[in-house]
Amino acid sequence: MTTQQRLAQIIVPLVLALYALPVWIVSVDSWAGDFGRVDSTMTVWFLSLIAHPDSSLNLLHRVFLPISSFVTVAVLWNSGNRYWTIGVVVGVLLTIFLTVYLSVYFGMDNTQLNVIQTTDVADVQDRKTFFTLASSFLDRMQEVLATYLLTLLGIEVKK
Repeated sequence: MTTQQRLAQIIVPLVLALYALPVWIVSVDSWAGDFGRVDSTMTVWFLSLIAHPDSSLNLLHRVFLPISSFVTVAVLWNSGNRYWTIGVVVGVLLTIFLTVYLSVYFGMDNTQLNVIQTTDVADVQDRKTFFTLASSFLDRMQEVLATYLLTLLGIEVKK
């Protein structure tokens, strides 16, 4: 395996982790019962993230797919990458599962009421806006991750 392929095997999981981080953080925060609480930094952070879809933090939606697909092609040309591929596929599938979980969680009346009562994010002041912005964010993530998963599996089949 070349140095470039080893580097690529590090870059793709790192980019995937950065991309999926908001979903994982908010999921853990919701399981802990902290999401929507007045003192929850993660709630305010997530609301700020979804309220500004064109912010530089949301730039990951646009760059994840091209970067990871390019690097994946370089890695998958090597035959000794079975565990790497399985790990990336599992990571993507778990993140897609968490986006579905959060879609349901954010649709619950109790969650919406808690978030709206505790937020001071100006762009998210009512339940409908919160749910629309959160759903849009999660839908974009699902679309990008599903496209990457299909690209990954397509390259693997073609190999």
